[in-house]
Amino acid sequence: LGILIISFFNEKLFPQVLSSTLNSKGIELGYLRKWYHRDMKPADNIEMEWDGVSLFLKYGINSRLTLSFEGFIADVGKTDKFPFGDYRDYFLGFGTIYHITSFNRFKIYFGIHYNEGLYFDRGMTRQHKIYKNLASSIQVEQTIHLIKQEFIIWWSPLYDNLTKYDYLGYSNEYRSDSINNFGYALGLNIVLFQHVNLSGYCIKIKYYQPRLGLSYIF
Repeated sequence: LGILIISFFNEKLFPQVLSSTLNSKGIELGYLRKWYHRDMKPADNIEMEWDGVSLFLKYGINSRLTLSFEGFIADVGKTDKFPFGDYRDYFLGFGTIYHITSFNRFKIYFGIHYNEGLYFDRGMTRQHKIYKNLASSIQVEQTIHLIKQEFIIWWSPLYDNLTKYDYLGYSNEYRSDSINNFGYALGLNIVLFQHVNLSGYCIKIKYYQPRLGLSYIF
């Protein structure tokens, strides 16, 4: 499902795709880098900050509906928080983006995306972790053409729910859920020569959480 590769960077994985639709049978391949900052309760009851990477594939079913898939595998090893761990991280995600309507120079999209991350501890501590995330958005965008290139500005109210499971050994389970799941996102895509997509956006759910991407549209 989606794109899976092996990475040797010390990354945590937990991306999500926010974007507009493609043309019918269009394909887009890309890379995402994201930073997160969320409040979790009750098991953690603390702020959590982490970053992640992912590769994604988008496919246009028709001019209104686009499917997205993403995935990654990373050999992380030990971390500062878990110096005796030996982590390998697995990530899968999928979603849809639907073009609802257009008016004047604006387009409106509805998107929903689900992903899961497994952080498997091969070390002596056996402190495995699972993340589950469901996000949905209504995106309003406007395209401006300058120097024969496309500049896409968009804004979206956003619902983003995160659940985290910590496992000590094979039996004890501790669950944490995100707080303040409603926010918004503001972004800019620059499409060069109709193929190279430079994207950047920021999610605000209590804290600012930026994302950067690079992709190619076939």
